[in-house]
Amino acid sequence: MTEAQMWERINKNGPTPEGKAELGPCWLWTGIHTAKGYGLFWANKRQNRAHRFVYELLRKSVPQGNTLDHLCRNPICVNPEHLEIVTKLENTLRGEGPTAINAKKKYCIHGHPFDEKNTGDLLPKWKATTIL
Repeated sequence: MTEAQMWERINKNGPTPEGKAELGPCWLWTGIHTAKGYGLFWANKRQNRAHRFVYELLRKSVPQGNTLDHLCRNPICVNPEHLEIVTKLENTLRGEGPTAINAKKKYCIHGHPFDEKNTGDLLPKWKATTIL
């Protein structure tokens, strides 16, 4: 796919993220996408994530071991203003999956705090520093 063909698959008139008007509209990828909604295309003999490709084309490369977080929470968006370089752990914790949900919990179902005193070695080091 050429760069011109890539731009033909981007609709810059997407919705503005709810509660984040300062980001401006989403740029929606209209080409092929994954089951989770991330845009895909073939270029340079490999499959590329559309949001990452556009980000690196217009901004800078994403350091190895890092990923891009969609601030708009819209995986089909490729607007580089809506993307932020973060660690994979930070991206997971910002999400809405089971890991993020459980990481945000401060108390067990019986009302006891999740802290080093109550959990000992069971509390991951990253969580101990984020909730204490």
